[in-house]
Amino acid sequence: MPQRTTFTADGRLVVAEAVMPLLTHLAVGTFAWGHADPDPTAMALGHEIARVRYIERLFVVEDPDGTLAVAGAKYSPSDDPTRLVYLRFRFIDAEAQGQWSEMGVFAGPVTYQPGTSRPEYAANGVYDATLNPTGQVLNPGRLFRLTHLDPTETKPATTLDVQLIVEVIRAN
Repeated sequence: MPQRTTFTADGRLVVAEAVMPLLTHLAVGTFAWGHADPDPTAMALGHEIARVRYIERLFVVEDPDGTLAVAGAKYSPSDDPTRLVYLRFRFIDAEAQGQWSEMGVFAGPVTYQPGTSRPEYAANGVYDATLNPTGQVLNPGRLFRLTHLDPTETKPATTLDVQLIVEVIRAN
C-alpha cells in the first residue's frame, strides 16, 4: 500500500521554531550567474564580498495593515511561531559595495577573523591561507537559502537595510 505523508500545520511550526534561531547571517556576492537557477546543492556563494549578522529576526504573519513591508507584501510581528520568519540585515557605508548578483542566508555557528571593522560584519568571503588570505570569515555556517539576483549596483557611503521573509516550509 503506497504511503502518503505531509508536514502538518503543527509540524511546520515545530520546524520553524527549530530553524528560526539558527538563521543568523546574510552574505552578498558578485558572481556572474547569468540566468541560472540557484543550485540546491550549493554550500557557498560564488563570490562572496560581504556578510553581516541579523539586526532583527521575528516570526510574522501576512497582514494587509502590517507595519513591515517586504517585496510588495505587508506583515505583522507574531508572538506565536509561524512558518514565516522576517530577517533584517544592515550594511554600513561601503561594506557591500559592488554589483550584487547573489545573496545567501546562513544558519548555524558563523565565526569571523578577530579584528574585523565591527563584530557583526566580515568582508571578502571565507578565509583560506592560499586561495583567499584576505577573507574574514573563519566558519561560514550552512547556506540555508540562496538567491540569484539581477545585478544590482550598490553605491558608496550608503547604508543598506536588507529585509527578507523566509518561508521555512511551504504549505502544500
